[in-house]
Amino acid sequence: MINKSINRIGFDHQVTSIYASDTTIFLGTANKGAFSGELRKHGSQIKFVSNRNFQLHTEPGKNYVNLITGLNDRQLIVSTPFAVYIVDRGNIEQSRKIGRGLTHLKEGIANALMVDRSKNIWIGTQKGLYKYRQPTLIYDYYEIETS
Repeated sequence: MINKSINRIGFDHQVTSIYASDTTIFLGTANKGAFSGELRKHGSQIKFVSNRNFQLHTEPGKNYVNLITGLNDRQLIVSTPFAVYIVDRGNIEQSRKIGRGLTHLKEGIANALMVDRSKNIWIGTQKGLYKYRQPTLIYDYYEIETS
């Protein structure tokens, strides 16, 4: 169903995550990073018009975007299996990697992102939970105990 809808709007990359604001759609892909753009009507059809593409890595296979969520009016959080980034909404090529322990993949893949009312960033992994406190981005780590 998603592939048909995405193909219908003229976007031929495999979409792995979607985040939308009032005016912009952000699409994470399986191998081409993230795209920002908007939906525009062309006659009787709706097409995705891409404004920017954000390649996270130059190495093949490392541009898989698994999660996108909003941080605030100016920034998004974009997750790959290799790192988590804070990205500028207006220019998705402007980004910075956050965290230390998570980016070394000792914790496994980030599989959940959330921002609380205080704009703290919560990242769930296969082995634990990170809370990056604003504005310093110092993190607390909550390990999952296994028996």
